Amino acid sequence: MLNQPETTEPSAHESELLEDAIVVLRFASENIKVLPPDLAREIEEAQTAATERHWSPAISGKLWVNFNVICNLIKPVTIESIRAMRATKPTRAPAWLFRTRTVSDADIISRNYIVGLTFLILAILPIQLYAWFGTSLFKEGDDLAATMAINIVQFKNLVDSNRDKSDTYKEIRAVDLLTEIKGDTARLRGIAVTIKNISPFTPPQFLESLTLQTEAKKKETHSVDPMLEPENLISQFKDLKTYLSLYIGILTSFILPILFGLLGATAFVIRHILRQIEDGAYVPASRPRNLVRQALGVLMGSVVGLFADLSAKFSLPPLAIAFLAGYGVDSIFAAFDSLTDKFRPGSPKAVIADKD
Repeated sequence: MLNQPETTEPSAHESELLEDAIVVLRFASENIKVLPPDLAREIEEAQTAATERHWSPAISGKLWVNFNVICNLIKPVTIESIRAMRATKPTRAPAWLFRTRTVSDADIISRNYIVGLTFLILAILPIQLYAWFGTSLFKEGDDLAATMAINIVQFKNLVDSNRDKSDTYKEIRAVDLLTEIKGDTARLRGIAVTIKNISPFTPPQFLESLTLQTEAKKKETHSVDPMLEPENLISQFKDLKTYLSLYIGILTSFILPILFGLLGATAFVIRHILRQIEDGAYVPASRPRNLVRQALGVLMGSVVGLFADLSAKFSLPPLAIAFLAGYGVDSIFAAFDSLTDKFRPGSPKAVIADKD
């Protein structure tokens, strides 16, 4: 009986290595101008040996060496990044197409971050619009209240000076001032009502008590002073402004800096992913790092307000500082490390500080 040639199959790990080598070789053939002449031939021989079950330790050793050579040629691309860029995962297309399509890990992560960035911007815009609208109401109301206060003083002076001796000019001027004050009162009341409606901290019956207070004061003093309502309205406008200022202050000093820190970190992550995709080096293993980066961006946005002099030092708004802090987390922590080195015992900076 003739002796049958011994058949040997590669191990599961070696079979996986062979599959990876073929994938990497295909990528290298498409992107590397010059490949070692024997590289493709030896990998092809290894594939044939695995198929015909003529595997040997020598073939396995050559395969490892060749795989290492290809991996060095295609750096920074790796087998993980090549797989992440290949469309292998099925996903549902838009409903009106009624079909499925395959996408890669890079497609999925890019889409997720774009959707997240869109929602983040949509969350920031209403808050910014709310703060801007409230600040605009404050400015318009303050200007109107200041004008009314001046006109009220002028009106009272004209009435007092014209009480003993009638003066036609002063009477006409007083009537004009009264008409102007009534018009400004109506405008200021409209502003006050708007502030009350958009402020979550305002008591529900705040402005409704204004008329009752005015009428009660008229009955108490037996007076028909036309300036009672404008004066009370100015006082209540200032109280309303205090309520809304508190809410806007919370949004602009705490909520928005956190969101802008997250926005800056997200912008950095998206830019980093874009660079990886362009280089063909994106790997799913970078997801935890990206999430930690975003968490640090939130942290930076929340604490950057503690350094009040940064905005004046860089001539930038506080929210811009929060965005930059989230975007440049590494630089911020490097600055923190440099600052803490000054207080660390035995450090050169601490020794210099002690000598000074």
